[in-house]
Amino acid sequence: MSLKQGERQMIRHGSNKLKIFILSILLLTLSGCALKSSSNSEKEWHIVPVSKDYFSIPNDLLWSFNTTNKSINVYSKCISGKAVYSFNAGKFMGNFNVKEVDGCFMDAQKIAIDKLFSMLKDGVVLKGNKINDTILIEKDGEVKLKLIRGI
Repeated sequence: MSLKQGERQMIRHGSNKLKIFILSILLLTLSGCALKSSSNSEKEWHIVPVSKDYFSIPNDLLWSFNTTNKSINVYSKCISGKAVYSFNAGKFMGNFNVKEVDGCFMDAQKIAIDKLFSMLKDGVVLKGNKINDTILIEKDGEVKLKLIRGI
């Protein structure tokens, strides 16, 4: 295979990935699980751990998405902040700038939160579920967390 043939094949492969990404976003939008804010207020999403690495995430940690400026507000009694999010190569990524209340988290909670922000910075796959307003957060093909709207 010549270099030009290899380049064409890579471009074709990248084009297929882009098509899959666009279809995924379209499906999320049509399913009602896309990151849309309502007309008057942003919906809160509760973070529900699925993977054992995240079981120590505080129960009161909430997210709200602002699709206008592509940001996430994150807050609980121990933490508040904001992230700017983007989609790159089919992955959702967020770069968080948060403030923590000193001494508020237990060590296990601090570790779980650090893993969460690190995972989101690296990029995850979001999958929506129309039936129960749930977004699954996947990393390396494994569901790590669920986001459940307004429970």
